[in-house]
Amino acid sequence: MKFNPSFQLRTVCGEHVLLATGAELVDFNRLVTLNDTAFDIYQEFANKDFQIADVESFLLQHYDGATTTLVAADVARLIQEMKQEGVVIS
Repeated sequence: MKFNPSFQLRTVCGEHVLLATGAELVDFNRLVTLNDTAFDIYQEFANKDFQIADVESFLLQHYDGATTTLVAADVARLIQEMKQEGVVIS
C-alpha cells in the first residue's frame, strides 16, 4: 500500500493536515488532520510502498513504552480510517 499522491501535507495554524489536490478528489470537502504519531508515519512512508508490519515496526522502534498489542490495534485502526478517506491506497 502507499499514501495517495493526490494529497499534500501542509501545516495550517500549527496543525499538520493533508489536502486533497487531485481532480478525482474535487468533491472532498474537508481536511485530514494528523496527530503527531500519524504525522511521523506519513513523513516516514510518504514516498514508498509499505505494509502494516512496516508501520508497526517503525512505531515500536521510535516510541518508548509502545507494546506490540497496542501498536497493532492502533495501526490497524489508523490505516483503515486513512483508506476510508482515500489517503491510503493499495
